[in-house]
Amino acid sequence: MQTDRKSILKNFIYYFSLLFFSVLWGLGQYPVFFYIRFFGLLPFLYIIYYRKNYIVETLLFGCIAYIINFYWLYITFRESGKMPVFFAVMIPVLLCLYYSFQYPVIAFITRRFVLFNKKFIYLFPFIFVTVDFLFPKLFRHSIADSQINFFYFIQLIDITGMSGLILIIMFFNLGLFLLLNKFRLKETIKIVDFIFILPFLISILYGAVRINELEVKKKSADTVFAAMIQGNISGKQKLDGKYFERNIKNYNTLTAEAVKKYSPDFLIWPESVFNRAYDGSGESLKRFILDEYPPLLVGITLWKRERNDSLKITNSCILVEKQKDIARYDKQRLLVFGEYIPFERTLPFLRYITPLHYSLTPGKTSSIFKINNKIRASLSICFEDIFPDDIRAKVNEGSNLMINITNDSWYGSGMGPLHHSVLARLRAIENRRSFYRCTPTGVTTASDFTGKIIASGGMWREEIIAVKLPLFDERSVYSYIGEIFSYLSIAAVLFFILFCVFKKIIWKK
Repeated sequence: MQTDRKSILKNFIYYFSLLFFSVLWGLGQYPVFFYIRFFGLLPFLYIIYYRKNYIVETLLFGCIAYIINFYWLYITFRESGKMPVFFAVMIPVLLCLYYSFQYPVIAFITRRFVLFNKKFIYLFPFIFVTVDFLFPKLFRHSIADSQINFFYFIQLIDITGMSGLILIIMFFNLGLFLLLNKFRLKETIKIVDFIFILPFLISILYGAVRINELEVKKKSADTVFAAMIQGNISGKQKLDGKYFERNIKNYNTLTAEAVKKYSPDFLIWPESVFNRAYDGSGESLKRFILDEYPPLLVGITLWKRERNDSLKITNSCILVEKQKDIARYDKQRLLVFGEYIPFERTLPFLRYITPLHYSLTPGKTSSIFKINNKIRASLSICFEDIFPDDIRAKVNEGSNLMINITNDSWYGSGMGPLHHSVLARLRAIENRRSFYRCTPTGVTTASDFTGKIIASGGMWREEIIAVKLPLFDERSVYSYIGEIFSYLSIAAVLFFILFCVFKKIIWKK
């Protein structure tokens, strides 16, 4: 009986600890807790090494962590999407459960193909990167996003992309785990056991040198001065027809003030300000936009009848300049259930669990807008700025500036708008381009090509964010090679697995 009580107590302590460290790992996604990433995976490694039920426990570990990351989706689905409570709760939970399957997959590959030989354990970081990169995700995020304010460390992504940081973080966690394990088993600790610190120190040194180099280049770089208009108009107000003229009047008032006070090179309005109002003709704009503005970027929803009388709707951005044809970029990557309903013809009931009454059409236009003689801006709309390959492709079209217009009011005031802002800054560092990011309710930001925020607006208030940013034409290493570190990781893991299968040296425990 006493043995049973001890066993129950031991299990209780273990699972309570698992819950605690799962929450801790989830908190590591927040920039203020960036340091957790360097030790927060120790319990996960312990489970792989020593626990019989490692599949279930690693799934639990990942699911709890993702709930801490994605709790704000409930606000989006319930308050903004008007979904019933059941769906507003279940969709984020199921999404977290789906995402968490990465962890048992990583654990399974590590346990079956690596642990039979201590030397092979150092493949673990490459396994993590491989699964992380190949796993289909709705939001293209990584466990290294929270390093955005670890300023010297984050600079490495202009060579490696996010996969380089993940490798270093995983190598650090693994090395620390092996060191502590040796200490626990009272084994001899050698200098070589501290090698996991070396990649981390090299990345810090690179960041310090790179920042110093870029600061020198900033002094001689051309600059651009833009004003972003944050009108503090929520998505609900934007969709309400009775607010339309008042909203546009508010944006015109703020824009006129910005022109008079700052004389910017150009102005930016956020995503789909002209909701349900623009038909593609210049005449429809003259009723709403004053002629005396400098070049103006405006988020619009384009409604256009095709020759077969079908209605084509795109989420677009237009460039309005005096005596010039209107340039337009149509959003290419659409948000599921936000801008289109998947399988809507096959599964029509999906229309009843979403407020979306129609699906948008993805665009095929160029993302480059030429403004004045020196600005070649690559445009992205909404969450397009979180996809590294998409942004890299836009920059490689020949831009020297990045601009994103978005509407994060659907996410409330929680982690959502902050996380989206962080992802945008990561793309600026990867490609070494200054970045204007305009939202209607926050967080509106302007960051230079080192990822440093030069100016930022608040949440849920009217603001004019006028700021000068440096232009940069040089391409980063990452812009040339893209996700090569991810592909090399995949190749290494696949080769090793095939080697193990061929040699029949899979660990059976």
